[in-house]
Amino acid sequence: MSIAIILAAGKGTRMRSDLPKPIVRFKGEPIVGHIIESFKKAGVKDIELIVGYGAEQVKEKIGDGVKYVYQQEQKGTAHAVSQVPVTNDILKSNVFVFVGDSPLITAETIRKLESHHIKTGASCTFLTAMFPIDLPYARVIRDANGKLVACIEEKNAMPEQLKVRELLSSHFIFKGEDLFKYLNEIKPDKGNGELYLTDIIGIMLAKGEKVETLQIDDYRELVGLNTPEDIAWAEAAGKSNTPTLEELIEVNRQNFVKHFSATPAFAAYAPGRINIIGEHTDYTLGLSMPCAINRWAVVSMSPNNSKQVKVVSVDFKDKMSFELGQEYEPKNSWEKYIYGCILLFTQKHQLTGFNAVIAGNVPIGSGVSSSAALEVAFMNALNQLSGAGMDDLSLIKLCQQVEHQYLHVKSGLLDQYASQFSVAGKVMLLDFQKLSHQYVSADMKDYVWVLCDTKVKRSLSGSKYSERVEETQSALTTIKEKDKSVKGFRDIEEKHIGLIENHVQQKRIRHYVTEDNRVVEAMNAIENNDMKALGKLITASHNSLKNDYEVSCEELDFLVEEALKTGYCLGSRMMGGGFGGCTINLVKKDKANEFGEQIGKAYKQRFGIDAEINIYQSVNGAGIFTY
Repeated sequence: MSIAIILAAGKGTRMRSDLPKPIVRFKGEPIVGHIIESFKKAGVKDIELIVGYGAEQVKEKIGDGVKYVYQQEQKGTAHAVSQVPVTNDILKSNVFVFVGDSPLITAETIRKLESHHIKTGASCTFLTAMFPIDLPYARVIRDANGKLVACIEEKNAMPEQLKVRELLSSHFIFKGEDLFKYLNEIKPDKGNGELYLTDIIGIMLAKGEKVETLQIDDYRELVGLNTPEDIAWAEAAGKSNTPTLEELIEVNRQNFVKHFSATPAFAAYAPGRINIIGEHTDYTLGLSMPCAINRWAVVSMSPNNSKQVKVVSVDFKDKMSFELGQEYEPKNSWEKYIYGCILLFTQKHQLTGFNAVIAGNVPIGSGVSSSAALEVAFMNALNQLSGAGMDDLSLIKLCQQVEHQYLHVKSGLLDQYASQFSVAGKVMLLDFQKLSHQYVSADMKDYVWVLCDTKVKRSLSGSKYSERVEETQSALTTIKEKDKSVKGFRDIEEKHIGLIENHVQQKRIRHYVTEDNRVVEAMNAIENNDMKALGKLITASHNSLKNDYEVSCEELDFLVEEALKTGYCLGSRMMGGGFGGCTINLVKKDKANEFGEQIGKAYKQRFGIDAEINIYQSVNGAGIFTY
């Protein structure tokens, strides 16, 4: 069982409002109401709200559903917690302690924090993030090996400590008995008599208790709102709910400095992608229509004047190192991608030793090509480091070979092509036979692309992806034997489908032929701004992927069906390799938020899983940033 204590006693003078800060409105609701709702969505029902200034106003606005605890004097975060009545239930529980002014915190983050805390068996676990902006929060101090050694409030930090960009802003979970045990041992701050939760962390570390951190990708979730300007900033941040590319690059620079005590020479970046239509057509040399999205893999890199390769993965909390020219056995999938890139690159170009840090925010296993973003970013980094001058097409072909040779996935070029060549505000019509593309302006007017992630993870090699490749190749072989005019996939027409006696292969090739036709029709629909026609084509694509190509699953089919029931979704289909991942939906712009809430609620009721709903923006392809 878990209990949440939310600190909401502040007056909020800088808000320049007559209301107490917790009930100043953010996106139409009290600030603290957003946090309460996130806890409820995360399954935490027992919520204690610490109130102070304007307590009666806060109670009136928030209402029932939480317990109220009054803090007469504001003497710091730990003092606020000390006002909570200590019961056997709270001592036996895991206790969240969150400040009440960070409304962008999500239920998913709360669940991750609780899961990590329980899994590690720590006395305390707290959220941190790499902040690209300077805020008056506590600094997370680590030793050379990355081990937590202290948490220092900004006003107590030394000049060198103030340069640390890994910050925390009071988002903790404790073992209840440990929280109240050490609460009694902290001493008031000499300056103003305040008691801070970071002081408890210091005592726990000194006494050898296990203290864990969970670093999240989006620092904005931890930011507290103190002024009207903060609220305006958070309103804008909430619309995209994701860091900009510039912020990711800056955070990765800080990560590099933390691991290698030096500034990187440059960063290479590559985006994930969505595919509007044309699925499972790249390895059959057909047509497709993707665009890159505002989620990136970022690789910060510098030469190290040796033969040593040292790579840190921030997201996987792992590292690899080896000497160029020596054998190395990758331990997991991310290392296979990196090692494969290095080996294939060095077969063609000279390479020196280097240090690298990899991070990003492309969702993994969601059908938006996190693996291709990683390959393309890393290969661009090697190209930049070596000065090899490899052209874009050669670069992405090398990335494809990484998947073929080291991941044993017979993938096409769709993902790498979109990640490298995309242009913001446009979609690409890709021709995989000619390996050429043309850009199509994509003015969506009153519609947006909404992706719904099933959270059902897939492994391409384990999801019968390679089996589909073999089935289509066998179908082509059969047709070529019976019609000598057919030389390749692009020569196949609907009349040839009947030449295949194998029922399964017949269905596979029918999807290929009809999907190629739909891509051409979709391009015409976009150019003519005919969103209804485009929507029908997208839904037809799903039906083909479900019935003929048989790569859908129960969760994907449910999301498509629910999307089409809403009345403001013109088309929906599964996207990506299949057997999980996400759906792409053409939704009326002014109904996008309502759509997400409706679909998310229905999916949760059906499968007990929180679907992740995102509205993605079209962005440019891969590039290099010089620090």
